[in-house]
Order: sequence, then structure tokens, then C-alpha cells
Amino acid sequence: MLLEKSDLEQIEKIVEKSSESTKKELRQEIKATVEKSVDSIKKDLRQEIQETVGKSESRINKKIDGVKTELNQKIDGVENRIIFVIKREVGDLAEINRDVIQEVAKINDLEKRIIRIERKVGITS
Repeated sequence: MLLEKSDLEQIEKIVEKSSESTKKELRQEIKATVEKSVDSIKKDLRQEIQETVGKSESRINKKIDGVKTELNQKIDGVENRIIFVIKREVGDLAEINRDVIQEVAKINDLEKRIIRIERKVGITS
């Protein structure tokens, strides 16, 4: 059985049509596979980014907490020094106040003595 030219042309058309159909199907399959891969990569990247951001936030929060702790310790130290200085100054002022009160009391006693002496001498009545 010999094929005629028209038979060959029909076979060629069928093969071309089949080839185009196969190419189209392959393109669609490749496109679907690429889209799936891209979606999967996007998902993995998002997850990786979220994990990296979470780790970074955690490290930043730890450093912030460390700085806060250090600042609080320094503030407490400064407050304690200020309180110590104020207590010392208040103690010094209390001592000075006692000395002033004693001197004022002496002045009052001296005034009384002067008045007595003036009366004895007759300067005042």
C-alpha cells in the first residue's frame, strides 16, 4: 500500500495540528509549573523574611531591655549618691542650726547680764 501525495499532506496537517496542540499543552503545563514554583518560592521567601524579622525584633528587644536595665541601674546609682549628699548636707545644716541657736541663746544671756550690770552701775533704771 503506497501513500499518495494527498495522503502525505493530510498526515502532515495532522502532525502539524497535533504538534501545535502538544506545544500548546506543554506551554500551559510549563506555565502552570513555573507559576507553582514561583508561588512556592514567594511563600518560602515570605516565611524566611518573617522569621528573619522576628529574630531581628527579638535581638533588638533584648538590646533595648539591656539598655533599659543599664540606664535604670545608673539612675538608681545617681539617685543614691544624690540622697547621700542631701542627707550629709541636711546633717551639716542641722549642726549649724544647733550652733546658731546656742549662740543666739548666749546673746540673750549676754543681754540680760549687760542689763544687770547697767542697773548695778546705774546707767539704766
